[in-house]
Amino acid sequence: MGFDREAETLFSSDACSATYHAQHNSKPVALAVEVCPPRQTVSIAVTGHDDGDTYALFLEADTRLFGAC
Repeated sequence: MGFDREAETLFSSDACSATYHAQHNSKPVALAVEVCPPRQTVSIAVTGHDDGDTYALFLEADTRLFGAC
């Protein structure tokens, strides 16, 4: 999806959940994905300066992670 710049994954102290966050390679947009298997939850956040780019990349991330519901 292009979110590869300054990417890192941070694990919780008990290693039961993790957060991945990264900057987009060509747009001023950042992504965060938090996964918690014990709670069976996944959350995504996308932020950026341009509303159109940010929303388009959010929709792409949502579709790739959760499918076309």
